[in-house]
Formats: sequence, structure tokens, C-alpha cells
Amino acid sequence: VTSGMGAAVTMAAIFAAFGLCWFVALLVAATGKMAAAGPIALAMAAIALGGLIGAAGGLSSPVAMLALALPFEAWWIGASRRAALWGGASAAIAIAIQSLSAAFLPFADAHIAAWHWLVPLAWALTLIPRISAFRGTAGATDTVDTGDRLEDIIDAVVLRIARHGEVVDASAKARTLLKLPPELLSGTGLFDRVHLSDRVAYLSALADMRDGALSRRLELRIRLPQSGNGTQNGNGFVADNYQPFALELVRGEEQSDVFTLVLRENDETARLREELAQANETAA
Repeated sequence: VTSGMGAAVTMAAIFAAFGLCWFVALLVAATGKMAAAGPIALAMAAIALGGLIGAAGGLSSPVAMLALALPFEAWWIGASRRAALWGGASAAIAIAIQSLSAAFLPFADAHIAAWHWLVPLAWALTLIPRISAFRGTAGATDTVDTGDRLEDIIDAVVLRIARHGEVVDASAKARTLLKLPPELLSGTGLFDRVHLSDRVAYLSALADMRDGALSRRLELRIRLPQSGNGTQNGNGFVADNYQPFALELVRGEEQSDVFTLVLRENDETARLREELAQANETAA
């Protein structure tokens, strides 16, 4: 699609897209909120899509059908009508600026090709597994009374983790206890937030579970999003917001592929230990 832009400009556009996407991901990981990252992502998508449509030959190209992806993806992530409307506005901007892209990008011999249909088709194929998983989740939700679920009753975050250590599910309590959407804990999201000095104990407990242990308990510190009034370290930078938690790993006797993690706040124990250490120093 971007062959008319030349190899150098195409590579620059690819690296710029990767860099901006990583920036948005880091912004979400640091703040734990989509409020700031969402508009930036939609603005980037509008500019990129406008240039892509222009490079493919304009609105007559099948690539223009990707404009439907912006409102759908915004709704899929934001799960609200407002998000879909913002996605639609972003798509309208992309369509409007595609005619102006030729003035800023070095297009040469931009023409419509039959294989351009593969681009929107590839995106459409990504909808199949997502919609199938969504239907399965919706069906399970209909059969289970969410008010009686253990995850919604106890004052802790309940996570389910695979044998290889990646989180496959996290309860909604992550929003209140960890100040994070549950989706940010998926995969290696939880491990990436564990304090470096606590990762050995965490991995050792996980290894014991893989070897057949039914439960393990440990204490660890987890990095939470900054609240806006974080303390500064000696270099003048805002220090990471690590907070103490107690983690319990359990599994059923027949379970070997998925373990259950119960993560609770451990502020009281940490405070008592600090007071005891201060008392010992004073007595010494």
C-alpha cells in the first residue's frame, strides 16, 4: 500500500508507529488510566489511516474500509457509546485528511490494486476470535450470579495464572485495590509490577506450585500508579509507588495448568514491622 512513498519513508513511518504505540502503552501502564492515552491513540490512528488511504489511492481503494475499524476498536476498548462516537469522529477526520496527505507525503504512482482487499480482510479476520470469546464470556456471565462470586465478596484481588506464569484472568477488585484495570494485569502485567528484590520469592513460589505444592504464601511489593503527589528521590525524580501486599497461591488437587492467586493489602503488617524496627533502633 505504501510502495509509492518509497522505502525510506515507509520504514520511517513503521518505526514512528511502533514508537508512538509503545508511548501510549507506557502511558497507560504508568497512570493506570485510559483517559489520557485514548485521545492520543485516536489522533494517531486518524493521521495514520488518512495517510494510508491516500497512499492506497484514495476513498475508491478498499483500504478506505478500515475507517470502520476506528469506531469499532474504540468501542471494544472503551465499552461505551461515547468511546464509539469518538472513534467515529476519528474515522471522519481520517477520511477528511486523506485528500490532503498528498501535499505532505511523497506519493508516487498511487493506484488501486486488487490485493488492497487483503488489508481490510485481515482486520475483519481478527474479529472472529474476539467475538467468539466475547460470546463465551457473556454466556458464562448469564449463568453465574456475579453478586455471589467469591471475587466480588472478599477484599482482595483474585487472579488466575497459567503454569508458565502469565495471568489469564483478574477480578474487578484490581480497580480499587491496585488502581489498575484488570486488563493491565494480563500476561506479564503482574510480574512486571513486582519489586525486583521480591521476584525471586515470587518465581520460587510459582515453581513450587508447578512441582505439586497445593499452596504457597509470600509477601511482596507491587508498583501502583502514581497518585499525583508521589515522593521524590534524591535525584529529584518521582519515586516508584511500591506498596506491600500479601500473596497466596492455591490450586486444587486436580488442577495442574491454572493456579489461583489471592492478593491482599499488607499495609498493617508492614507498618508494625517498621515500628518494631524503629523501637529496636531506639533501644539500641
